[in-house]
Amino acid sequence: MEQKTKTFPDGIFYKKPREGAPEFVRGSLNFKVDEAVAFLQKHKGESGYVNLDMLLSKNKEIYLALNDYKKPTNSDGSPTPAF
Repeated sequence: MEQKTKTFPDGIFYKKPREGAPEFVRGSLNFKVDEAVAFLQKHKGESGYVNLDMLLSKNKEIYLALNDYKKPTNSDGSPTPAF
């Protein structure tokens, strides 16, 4: 299977919980607005959404990556049936 290059979001960052934060706090997302808006505009789909995956690296660090999955379609644009 071909390895796909990941696209990391500009201006959107995951931060670990601060020291002493309650256990239910899992982290935060920080946005550098101008960069984030430009990235979102560039990558929004027909639906107007941008999907980001929160992933775990080999060294157990959380990071964000663009999820650009599109359901397979036939040449006429209809969905390919799942078997």
